[in-house]
Amino acid sequence: MQSADPYIEKQDLIQDIKKPAIRRGSLDGIKTDATSKPQALCFHCLEPIPKYGNLSAELDGQLEPMCCIGCKAAAEFISQRGLMRFYQHRDRLDKEDFFADVANDIGDSRASNDAVSEWQFLDSPTSASAYVDQRPDGKREITLLVDGLYCSSCTWLIERALNGLSNSIEFQADVDSRRVRVLVVDPLLALSSIVNTIAQLGYQPSPCKVGDFSSIQQLAKQQSNKAVKRIVVAGFGMMQVMTYATAGYFANTVGLASMDPEQERFFLLVSMLVATVVVFYSGKPFFDNALSDLSNRHLGMDVPVSLAIAGAYFPSVYIVLSGTGSHVYFDSAVMFVFFLSLGRYIEMRARHKLSGSGRDVQALLPSSIEVQRTQGSQVVPTLIKPIDVVSGDQIQLRQGAIVPFDARITGGAGQFDESLLTGEALAINKCVASSVLAGSKLISGTVVLESTGCWSTSSIAKVQNAINSAERSSLQEQQGSRLLGRYFVLAVLLLTVVVAIVWSFIAPERVFEVCLAMLIAMCPCAFALASPVGRSAATYSLRRKGVLLTNNTALNSVLNVTRWCFDKTGTLTRGCPSIYKVSLLSTVSEDKCLEIIACLEKGSDHVLSTAFNDIYTGLTATNFSQEIGQGISATVDGSVYRVGKRSWILEPLPEKAQGLGLNTMSTRSELLLADANEVLAIVQLEDETRPSASAFLSSLEGIKSSQNSSHDGQGVGLSLLSGDHLASVESLAKELAISDFEAGLLPSDKVGQIRHHQDLGEVVAMVGDGINDAPVLAAADLSIAMASGSELALNNADVVLLSGNLNNLRSLIATARKTSMITKQNFAWALVYNAIALPLAATGVLTPWIAALGMSLSSVLVVLNALRINYSEIPNTTQH
Repeated sequence: MQSADPYIEKQDLIQDIKKPAIRRGSLDGIKTDATSKPQALCFHCLEPIPKYGNLSAELDGQLEPMCCIGCKAAAEFISQRGLMRFYQHRDRLDKEDFFADVANDIGDSRASNDAVSEWQFLDSPTSASAYVDQRPDGKREITLLVDGLYCSSCTWLIERALNGLSNSIEFQADVDSRRVRVLVVDPLLALSSIVNTIAQLGYQPSPCKVGDFSSIQQLAKQQSNKAVKRIVVAGFGMMQVMTYATAGYFANTVGLASMDPEQERFFLLVSMLVATVVVFYSGKPFFDNALSDLSNRHLGMDVPVSLAIAGAYFPSVYIVLSGTGSHVYFDSAVMFVFFLSLGRYIEMRARHKLSGSGRDVQALLPSSIEVQRTQGSQVVPTLIKPIDVVSGDQIQLRQGAIVPFDARITGGAGQFDESLLTGEALAINKCVASSVLAGSKLISGTVVLESTGCWSTSSIAKVQNAINSAERSSLQEQQGSRLLGRYFVLAVLLLTVVVAIVWSFIAPERVFEVCLAMLIAMCPCAFALASPVGRSAATYSLRRKGVLLTNNTALNSVLNVTRWCFDKTGTLTRGCPSIYKVSLLSTVSEDKCLEIIACLEKGSDHVLSTAFNDIYTGLTATNFSQEIGQGISATVDGSVYRVGKRSWILEPLPEKAQGLGLNTMSTRSELLLADANEVLAIVQLEDETRPSASAFLSSLEGIKSSQNSSHDGQGVGLSLLSGDHLASVESLAKELAISDFEAGLLPSDKVGQIRHHQDLGEVVAMVGDGINDAPVLAAADLSIAMASGSELALNNADVVLLSGNLNNLRSLIATARKTSMITKQNFAWALVYNAIALPLAATGVLTPWIAALGMSLSSVLVVLNALRINYSEIPNTTQH
C-alpha cells in the first residue's frame, strides 16, 4: 500500500476578500481610539467592511469589527504585545518602523507556539524529503501555496514576520500564483516555525512537493479560463455597443438619416446596460489592480487604465440618466476593455508557455503508474503518482513510453530521446547499468527501470529549481521597471492635467474627450512588457536547446565577456576517463592497486573517479578525507592509503621514495597510489577531447564582445586553467590552439587567475565541471557548468549546459544578441508610439476609441515581437 502523506491539508476556507493595505490614513472627523467603533469601517485599517463581512477581534475586552483575516491577525498581535497606543497615535507614527516592530514581535512570539506541531513533519529529514529541497551547501528551500495571498500588503506582512524569526531567511512571493518560496540558510531554524508563522498571520499555507507543478498548472488554467470569459463578454459587448454607436454616428454626424429621439434614447440606454456589464465584469481586474496600487501608494500601469475606463463610463452614464445630451463614450470604454483584455491575455498565454520546462515534462507523464515496490521481504505492485516515487521502485517500459522518474536500467536495452530536457536531438543507446532521465522517451526496445531517488532529487525538479533561481535573480530588474513605470504614470497624469488646463481656454467642451484620449494612449503597458517577455522567450528558447539559465543576468553578461576560461577534465574533454596504463612500483599486484583506488574513489565526485566505477571492490574505507584539488586519503584494512596528484602524494614520503624514474612528459592524466612509505602504482588515464570544443573555440575567435569591439576590435581571449600536470595540459592546449594555459593549479590558484584577468579590466567567463570548479565559478563574471558536474558546481553557475555540448554556447551568445536587439526594438517602438500618440491626443486629433485600439495593439506587437526569439537561426550543434 502507498504510504500516507504526512501532511493533511486544512479544510477551513478563508473569505475571498482582497486584503487592504496596512496604511496610516487620515483620521479627520473619525474617532479612532481603542474604545471607539467606527460604523462600517475596519478598526485596524479604516477601510470599509465588505457587505457580508462579520469578522471581529477582541481588543482590550472590546469586540472590534475587522474587514479581513489579515487585519484581524495583525490587530490581535498588536493587542497581545501591548501596543494599543498605535490606534491612539497612528496618525503621528511612522508606518514602516511601527509595523516592522510588530512583525518582528509576531515572529518571536510564534516560533514557540504549540501549533508548530501541525507542521512538525517538515523538521524530520525522512518525512520532509518530498517537500524540502535540501541543497549541497546546507540551504533548505520550501515552496508554499498560500491561500489568502492577494496583494503586496500580504507579502510585506509575511516577509516582516519571517525576518523576525531569522535574518537568514530569503523570501520571494508570487501573488499571481499565490506561491511563496522560502530559502533558509540557518541549519538550526525549524521549518515548522516558518510555516506556522504564516498560518498564524491568518493565511492558509500548503507545502508543495518538490517538482510538483500540478497546482500551478491548475491555477494557470483557471486564470486562462477566466480571462477568456472576460474577453468573450467584452467582445460581444463591444460589437453590440458599436452597432448602436454607428447608427447614432450616421444619424447625427454624417446626416445620412434621421433618428427619432425615442429610438436614440433607447439605443443609449441599451448601450449603457451592455457597457455596465463589460466595465464591471471584464474590466474588474484593472480596477482591482488600480485600487491595490493606490492603497499601497504606488502608481502602477492600471491606475491610468482604470481612470480612462471610469472616465469614459461614468460621465456617459450621467449624460444618459440626466438626459443632458447624446454624446457618450460607451463605445470607447468597451473597446478599451476588450483590446486591453485581449492584449493581457496574449501576454499571459506567452508567460505560461514560456515558464518551466519541468511542467512541460510532467504534463507528458501519466497521472499514475504501477511500480513494483519492496515492502519487507515481498515485492508488491503499487499504484502511485510519479511524484510519489521512492528509491528502489521498479517499472517495465515498452517502446513509446515516457520515463516517469530518474532511474537506471536493470534489464533490457533501448534507444532514448532526451531532447525535452537536454535539447539533444539524437537518440542515445542505453543498456543495463545506464542512467536515464525522467521525461526521456523510449524510442525502441523494452527495459526494466529502477528508481535512483525520490522526486525532489530528480532531474526535472533540479531544472525547475534552477528556473526558480533565475526568477529570483530578476527581482531587482523588476523592481527597477516598476519604479520607472511609477514615474512614467505620474508624468502622464501631470501632463494630462496641464493639457486639460490648456484646452479649458481653447475649447472647454473638448477637455474631457482630449484628456480621456491621453489617458488611454499613454498607458505604459508596452514599456512594462518590453524586457520581461523578451527575457522569458530567450530562457524558453535556450532551454529547448539544452542551455539552462539559472541567472537571468547571464543574457547581458555573455555579451560583455572579453575572456573565456576553461577547465580541462570534463569540460574540454568528454569527462569519461578510462584506464590507459598501470605502472606498478611495488610488490602489490595491479588488481589489488585498482581495487584500493576504486574503494577510495567511491567517496569522490571528481570526474576522474568515474574511471574506476566498473572495478569491483569488497574493501571498505574509513577515516575518509578529501583535499580539494589534490586527492583522497582513507584507511583500508588498517593501512592508510592516498591517491591523487603527484606533488601531493610525494610530499610526505621519505626522500628515497621521491626519486622516481618516471616519464613526466606523458600527455595523459595520472593518479598516484601510495601508502605511508612508498608509491605503489601510477595509473594513466585517457579522456577524449570533445568534438564540439574545437568548433566552439574557433567560433569565439571571430566574436567581438560589446566591451572590446569599440576598442581594439580583437576577438575575445581564451585561457585553459587546469589542475592536471603540465605535459597533459600543454598537449590539449596545442590541439585546440589555446596559447594561454596554466597547469597544476589548485582551486585557489584558479581563482587567482580569474582575479588577475579582472584586475586587467577584462570581463571573465569560466566554463567548468566538478567540485574543484565551484569556487572558480563563483569568482567569474559569468559562470557556466556542464550538466555532468557536481551539484555544488551547478549551484554556483549562471548557465548550465544540460547536454554537455559546448556548441550550445553559440546558441547562448546568438540568443543573447537577438534578445538584446529585440528588447531594444520593443523599447524603441514603445517610445515611438508614445511620441506619436501623445501629440495627437494632446491636440485633439486622436479620438478615445482609436487611442484604445492603438495602445492595445502596441502591447500585442511587443509580445509578438519578443516571441520571435524562439525562432532564432542557430548553427548546427549536433557534435558534442
